[in-house]
Amino acid sequence: MLLELYRSQPELVRAMALIAGAPDAPGTGTWLFRAPGSLAALRAAVALSTPVVPLAAPFVKAFLRSRLPFPLARMAGVLRAGASRHDIDEFLAGVAAMDPLAYWKTLRGLLGAKGSDVLPSVSVPTLIVAAAQDMLMPVAQLEAMRRGLPNAKFVLIQDAGHAGLVEKGPEMAAAVRELLGSVH
Repeated sequence: MLLELYRSQPELVRAMALIAGAPDAPGTGTWLFRAPGSLAALRAAVALSTPVVPLAAPFVKAFLRSRLPFPLARMAGVLRAGASRHDIDEFLAGVAAMDPLAYWKTLRGLLGAKGSDVLPSVSVPTLIVAAAQDMLMPVAQLEAMRRGLPNAKFVLIQDAGHAGLVEKGPEMAAAVRELLGSVH
């Protein structure tokens, strides 16, 4: 996580582009996790289910490699119209090829993310890119990060979901190029 690098070695960070990611665990501060203990319960459930991951992995990998994820994600609204089936299928094949336990442990780490305390110390040019229809990284969470980084440039990409880099890659790339052009 870029904010963790900034926390430990700020001299290495000349600028930050924070794309579809917030400083804390996904969903922090949103309605889903407002109930006391809900995030802790999710973390515990994910930790307790770790031994099941190797048993479930063959089924999950078969599903990821099937033709089902793309249309299901489109129907659920997770993927927007700009998502290319080829690109998403290629991405899911890459996920299916990953070590399932390593992926699960990464998810566990993500659920433990706590970096909002670093925000007040950020003094480098910063860009926050949010996908307007991202169901996994809510705009509300990115707007909270924006309040913690009042000098950051905030770009909201319309008609983009969690696969915003695939759905609206040129728009996101343009925002990052603009940030890079401002760094000397």
